[in-house]
Amino acid sequence: MKAPVNRIFTVQIILFAVSIFIASGLVFFRISVMHTENSLKNQLYSELALKANDLNYKVLFAQENVKALSSRTMIRTALYNYKTGIISLDEVRRYTQSKYAEGASVYNDILYARRLGPGGEIIADWMSVPPGDEVSEEAELSFFESEGGCNIFIRKRIIHQGTEVGTDEAAFFIGNFKVDSKSLLYSINIHDTDVQNLKMSDFKFSHPIGDTGFFLEAELNQKHLSSALRRELMAALIQAGILFAAVLVISYFTILRMTLSLISNLNTVNDQLTETLAERDVLFQELQHRVKNNLNFIISYINLQKMNIDNEELKNQNEQLAGKVEALSLVYEMLAKGGQFAELELGGYLEELCRKMVESSHEEDIRVVSDLQKELVVKSKIVITLGLIFSEFVVNTVKHAVVENELTITFGLEQDDCNIILYYEDDGKPFPDDVELNDGSSLGSLIVRSLVEQLRGSLEYDFRRSKRIDIIIPLSAAT
Repeated sequence: MKAPVNRIFTVQIILFAVSIFIASGLVFFRISVMHTENSLKNQLYSELALKANDLNYKVLFAQENVKALSSRTMIRTALYNYKTGIISLDEVRRYTQSKYAEGASVYNDILYARRLGPGGEIIADWMSVPPGDEVSEEAELSFFESEGGCNIFIRKRIIHQGTEVGTDEAAFFIGNFKVDSKSLLYSINIHDTDVQNLKMSDFKFSHPIGDTGFFLEAELNQKHLSSALRRELMAALIQAGILFAAVLVISYFTILRMTLSLISNLNTVNDQLTETLAERDVLFQELQHRVKNNLNFIISYINLQKMNIDNEELKNQNEQLAGKVEALSLVYEMLAKGGQFAELELGGYLEELCRKMVESSHEEDIRVVSDLQKELVVKSKIVITLGLIFSEFVVNTVKHAVVENELTITFGLEQDDCNIILYYEDDGKPFPDDVELNDGSSLGSLIVRSLVEQLRGSLEYDFRRSKRIDIIIPLSAAT
């Protein structure tokens, strides 16, 4: 039944590995595509943003310089207001000194303002005009490329009745700043009343550069790309999760189906085994009954034969044969009662065997004394062999050692770290001095010696001192 279980685990592992592989492949594919697409878009928008940044910087720079020119125009306006009596001369001086460190002077009724450079050179000067006269201004700003940056030139002219009455010029250099190959030129026309309301819409460019919001649009597009990347990644993860969940569901139902099939097969096999065991029990009970009857029949037949035999030698042989059959019958009976046939408790078996053999001898003056220190469970084949040896001892006792008084049979079991020792003795007639069990001079001694050799054991005795016989069996062979 291991094959279906192994197939279930194999299918489970394969499905799990396939789901992981597909989900990982999908995620990495989407990430790779998005990374490539995002790189191309970032490269494009970076170029556009760089151009937009340049244009935006140009426009902002132009704004700042036009505001500076407007501040100077406001100084001229302050001088004009003094001329018309709106403000005092001190207010003009305070105003001009707050705007520039040098420059404000008054000559008679003509107001004149001058701005000096670091070396004392005249950078700008203005003249006042009579009140009520219309004054116009013109400003021109030019960009020129140069090595390492860009030169910016600003020139402002004040026109009164078609005549230039004031000028202001300035030049700037900006490093790491590039413009188009053509100079970017524009001009503005403003009046005194429009100075403080100057806006970008007042500029008129000779080359359209679009709205300054183009740069902001590029930034927003980059943010949109980042947001789109996150959305795409989330979508890929969701798809991978759905795929993984689908594979898990398929795996679950596949394994469930295989498990149910396996359970069904196991139930079928269990039913078959139960039926087989029931048949075996019936057959075993029948066999047990037949074997028991046959052994009892053999024992009864031997006893009947013994009653009809006048020859003492034949009677002794029949008694020995009956004892051996009794030993086998008892082993079989005790194994059947215990319900298992591999091992048997040795001490209880020897006690029961000795009791039955004494009863079958019809000798009433025989007493059995057993010395069993503890229960000793050994292999059943060891029990059978020891039972045959033991039955030989009991038959010999009943045959030769009977005396006028009560006869006592003593046996016991001892165990140490290496061996099991079965000893046997009786208090009947002593053995002759020339008796030797190891020489095999008699059939009984030959049987005992052969059986002990089968157990890889040994016999120890000293008949000059006592009738005790020790059978020593290695513990490793018995358990």
